[in-house]
Amino acid sequence: MNARSVVLQRGGDVSDKQEVLGEYILQFGKYKGQSFRWLLENDVGYALYLSNKVEEEEQAGQFNPEGPCKDSLISFIEYSRSFKEIDDLKRYLSQRPDPLPVLMEEDNTVGFGTRAQDTWRQIWDTRADGYAFFIIKQNCVPGSKMYNLQQYLLKQQQQQLTINTPPVPPPSASTARPLVSSSTASDQPVMEEDEELERIMLSLSPTKYLTQLRSSAATGSTFLSTAGYFPYQCCVI
Repeated sequence: MNARSVVLQRGGDVSDKQEVLGEYILQFGKYKGQSFRWLLENDVGYALYLSNKVEEEEQAGQFNPEGPCKDSLISFIEYSRSFKEIDDLKRYLSQRPDPLPVLMEEDNTVGFGTRAQDTWRQIWDTRADGYAFFIIKQNCVPGSKMYNLQQYLLKQQQQQLTINTPPVPPPSASTARPLVSSSTASDQPVMEEDEELERIMLSLSPTKYLTQLRSSAATGSTFLSTAGYFPYQCCVI
């Protein structure tokens, strides 16, 4: 079903180019298969990233409009730019003053909301109040103050998980397998690797096994133990 059909099906206006473009399907990126409208409603940060990336490549003369996915990308950029709210947000981000430099990353201040004066470290240290995890769950605009705080909190969370994960203990001496010397490893079969062979070996009666050995030794023939698993050359000692 094409975009116009989707708009018609829900009773929309097919003469509205913006509405029709909203039902186009993304042919690239992590949201491939989703509609343009879905992306703008669910991850405006990614939408801004795509728009800024194209603008940077265009200004540098590096943007190549040809390619199987470029038509979809160009159409999406056209769709996102048709919203005044997107232009306003981009303008706000571009005009925002750079924060003052700090000695350590954790000394940055939040810069927004009710905890604007708190440092990132204070937000992490008081994470029991739920504010830090509220920030972590948000779809943030890349480069925004909330996004930068979110990246710091995610890094702290990952470090905590690493610290709290116990290392895998080495095998104990009682359970470790004895090592086979390099000179015999290729010549000697390892019985515990084949449980069926081990069961057959244990089921052999001593009398029958010795009789087979003696018979083979007397003729100097090759004796195949337990139905031809491993050949041994028998000799008289």
